[in-house]
Parts: sequence; C-alpha cells; structure tokens
Amino acid sequence: MSDLFVAQILVYILLLPVLVRPFVRSLQWIKGIPVLPLLALLLCIAVVAANGLPVVFLPTLLCTSITFFVGLSRLLRLFRRLPTDWFSSGSRGVHVLLCLGWLAAVGTSFSFSSEPAYLATKVVSRNTLHLRLSPGVFADVVVWMPDADTEVKGLVYYAGGPLPSSSLRPTMGAIMAENGFVCIAADYRSFEDWDNPLWAYSGIRYVAAVFERATGNKGFLPSKAALDAVHSLDFFRFSRLASLVVPDVYRRVISERSLPLYLVLEGSAVSPGLNDRQSTSLPFAGTICLGGDASSAVTESVRIALSTTLPALSASVPVMIVDELTLPGFGELTASDPLAARLMGLPRDALRKEAERTARRVVSWLLFRDSHLATDIQVVPQGVEDEGE
Repeated sequence: MSDLFVAQILVYILLLPVLVRPFVRSLQWIKGIPVLPLLALLLCIAVVAANGLPVVFLPTLLCTSITFFVGLSRLLRLFRRLPTDWFSSGSRGVHVLLCLGWLAAVGTSFSFSSEPAYLATKVVSRNTLHLRLSPGVFADVVVWMPDADTEVKGLVYYAGGPLPSSSLRPTMGAIMAENGFVCIAADYRSFEDWDNPLWAYSGIRYVAAVFERATGNKGFLPSKAALDAVHSLDFFRFSRLASLVVPDVYRRVISERSLPLYLVLEGSAVSPGLNDRQSTSLPFAGTICLGGDASSAVTESVRIALSTTLPALSASVPVMIVDELTLPGFGELTASDPLAARLMGLPRDALRKEAERTARRVVSWLLFRDSHLATDIQVVPQGVEDEGE
C-alpha cells in the first residue's frame, strides 16, 4: 500500500462525517465537524507538496475542494460561535450530491491505486533532501545508497523529463543501491529558467505531459527548445549538487578517480544530456538512454531491446540505448499512477514488473561496464573516450 493511497484514505475518512451529518442526528450535535474539510484540504496540500500532482489524486483533491467551499459558511459560523446544526432541504440535496461524488472518488482511488513499491532484498537507504543550490535555484533530491557493509561501486545520475526526475524511477534507484551504486535524482526549481514561472513546478508539468499524451494534442508543454535549455542548465548544476549530498563519493569520483560516474537519461533529457556530457568536465564512464531520440546526439552506441538478452560485449560501447519500453519518458507512471496510464490507453504495470526488468537491465549493463573499465588505470571523461575510439 503506497503512501499516496494511505493519504487518500485519511482524506476520505475526514470528509465522511461532514457529508453524512445532515442525515445522522447524533453528528449534528458535534460542533467541530465543520473543521474537518479544512483539515482534509490541508492534508491534500501537503500530499501535493510531497508527491507532486498525480492524476489519480485529482478526484480526491476535487472532492475535498468542493466539500470545503460548500461548507465554508458553516466553518465561518463555527468560528463566530453560531449554530451549525441546522440543514435545509436544499442543503440536504447538495449533501446527497456530495456523497455521490465522494463514492465516485473513493471508487476511483481504490480501482486505480498505485502498485506496491519494490521491496529491496538488501538494506538500502532512500534520503529525500530539499536544498538551495544558489540564489533562486532550489533542488528536491532523492539519494539512493547501499548499506554501510556494501562496497560502493559507482555514482549514477538519473535525469528524466519533463516529468519530475526524483519520483520517476524508484524501483531503479532501489535496485542500483542493492548492487552497490549510489543513485541521485533531482528536480531543480528556478523561476528564471522558464518564460512562464508556473512551469518551474514539476507537478504542473506532470499533469500537462499526461494530458498532452492522452489527447494527442501538442501545446500543453513548453517547446522542445525551452525544455532542452532547462535540461542543460540542470545538467551543469549536478556537480554542485553531488558535492553537497554525497561529498565523500563525489570526492572519490572527481579527485581520486577511484569510482566511475554513470549517466542515465530518459524522455526529454536524452538529447540535451548526450550533447552536454561532451562539454562537461565530469568523468562520465558510460551513459544509458531509456528510449528517447538518441540517434542524432551520439556516434557510438548499442541498442538493446528490453526483451532480449544483454551481451557482455555491449559494455565496450560507452552508450547503451534501451528500446521496447511501454512508455518511454514517463518512468514508472503505469505503476505509480494507473489512472494516468488508463487515460493514455495503456495497461497498468502490475507489481512493477516492467519497471523491475528495466532497472535490472540498466544495472546489468553498469556491472558489465564496470568490469570492462576495471583494467583501466583511471576512469577517463567519456568525451575523451569517444574521440580515441
């Protein structure tokens, strides 16, 4: 049972006494009930702040907002210490409609609840951080790390888009940590990056991307040029970010060159990420592209379908492109937000099976690549490696 689903259940429990109060005499004498929609709305705001705005949460948010505004006059009467226990026939009719809406929202939440999260076979840690990188630039970061007894094998930076990177691939982050890799995924927020400041909020981009894909109409999201420019800015912010969240691992990557640094790209981050890795001083030892348009930005790569066996020789090539993903660019959306998947005409990823297969394909290549690089004296920047081959 996901945290989001638990939060939805709590919201519905808070709303239920408010909706049935006109029809239950014993509840009419409880004066504090008009406060419950306010508490439910505050809980919804907290959920959106923590998880963005999944489509499956929209019915819950809509039901809560309508109930709050319908009951706002009673809440104000309560604050003025006036009676709130009288209901007209019209008010009872409105509450009947609200009850029907509540039942529809509850049914939607249960029918399209998120798939259970992947359970790691080893102890791994998932740390969520909220940082201020520079004036006007903030980052919401998720760091997956192996336990203290597991040898760290490398640092992985995951960049996806236009959906929020920090929540796109939790299964992959956990499986990477199981195998000894430190994985960083971050959402950067700066109003100066966008022509419309609303696009700085990843939750708004999430909803726009889903409805653009569901309707087939372009124009919901910013232009490709605008997304590429923002991805480039975010890419060069990673060095500062990594030095803050995993300083010891970052030192071993940059100063000591004793750990490899890998890059995993997905969605709108693929093309700008492949271009920008060549111009950065970061020593990327390998890059994995989960779908996306990588052909125009890379000269040497290997394409591997998700349904085929991964050959060990593929690790000799610095870029691997994974094909046959159900929804490239949207991470684990078909498991974490089945209602959004239904709107797109796609089935849910039951038990996150495809998410796990994708993650294990990525980790297998990282391990092959790590073995391939083990004979090198040091990990060289990928741009230099490409030029020499």
